[in-house]
Amino acid sequence: MSQVITQESWFDRLGGSIKGVVAGLVLFAVSFPLLFVNEGRAVKTAKALEEGANLVVEAASDSIDPANEGRFVHTSDLASTDAVLKDDFFGVSVNAIRLNRRVEMLQWKEKQEQQTRKKIGGGTETVTTYSYVQEWSPELINSTRFHEASSHVNPTDVPFQQLTVEAPDVFVGSYRLPKALVQQITVSEPLEVSLDAVQKEWAEGLRPYSDGGTASNGFYWSRSSNGGEGAQIGDVRILFTVTRPLEVSIMAQQTRDTFTPFIASNGRQLNMLTVGVASADQMFATAAAQNSMWTWILRAIGAGCMFFGLTLVVRPLSVLADVLPPVGSLVEMGTGFVALLVSASLSLATISVAWLFYRPLVGIPLLLVGMGLIALLVVKLAKQPSVTGDDGDQRIVARRSNNDQTSQSFDRSIGV
Repeated sequence: MSQVITQESWFDRLGGSIKGVVAGLVLFAVSFPLLFVNEGRAVKTAKALEEGANLVVEAASDSIDPANEGRFVHTSDLASTDAVLKDDFFGVSVNAIRLNRRVEMLQWKEKQEQQTRKKIGGGTETVTTYSYVQEWSPELINSTRFHEASSHVNPTDVPFQQLTVEAPDVFVGSYRLPKALVQQITVSEPLEVSLDAVQKEWAEGLRPYSDGGTASNGFYWSRSSNGGEGAQIGDVRILFTVTRPLEVSIMAQQTRDTFTPFIASNGRQLNMLTVGVASADQMFATAAAQNSMWTWILRAIGAGCMFFGLTLVVRPLSVLADVLPPVGSLVEMGTGFVALLVSASLSLATISVAWLFYRPLVGIPLLLVGMGLIALLVVKLAKQPSVTGDDGDQRIVARRSNNDQTSQSFDRSIGV
């Protein structure tokens, strides 16, 4: 672990913050179409699901009914294949939908922690702490860019490569499953392998490896000729997983002996697969929940872009005030709070406008309710009692009398 202290002058910070205004304006501008389009995406998906729920028909999987040609169907059965998938390098073969070889190498990973302190005059002092941990990674980590590159060196190559093999033909009953639906089967499990199946010239340097289980589901290879004591940088573990035949449920358009995406009247596609036996209603409920989840995620991203964009735009103000650090911190807090209020208000306004455009039956009543609440608030404020008139004059006279008494008491206290 090591530390590096860097200084940045007030002029450099000011120049950097001014450059950041451009990036802030871009983020601010991008947030509006992102929020608007997201609402349209959510509404179109919801309407497509509603349309699909009214059109879906149950289809038997053991035979293909010509009457369902071109219709939106739901069916459940075992997804299976006759294919035997092989990894010839390690002598692995299995009847499965998918065979995956994952290769991970133990490498150094650099972590940085920064602490910045403002200085009188507007400059900053940043203390950067570099620390290093060993991590199993499927990707090569470039150690030449490390702060301590000479003492934390990673290999520049991996002796074994990743591998994924998929069955060319997967069937659900009498239907042939298209690749787009096969890729939605993401369930996998460890595959037990044996070093005896590896050819002798390739097995040298390998030993069985278990990733948490009792059976060996992979191999371990060390760069050290004797294997070393404990894991060493550059060591490699090869793990195998497999997707075996399993029950699935499908909702898609029947096209001859396979499935194609069902295109709703608004152009949205429905092409769904769920692992396990699930009814059409359950699949629609899951799809609706996912649509709602993504809607809120994208709303948060859009509002976040707007907030960070505004923060970058007003940042030069806080940097200017940082000549006196306490004043700069106050300005930063104030501008951040204003950016939060403005971004929240504009985000809600954009979403409301999108609702008016995409779902007027909901947006218009909400807008009317909002306008009514604002009108009610204005009326309430207008009816507040005034301080003018006789009562007001009496209160003013009373305050003057109290002020005179206070003034006389103060004069006596200082001996006047």
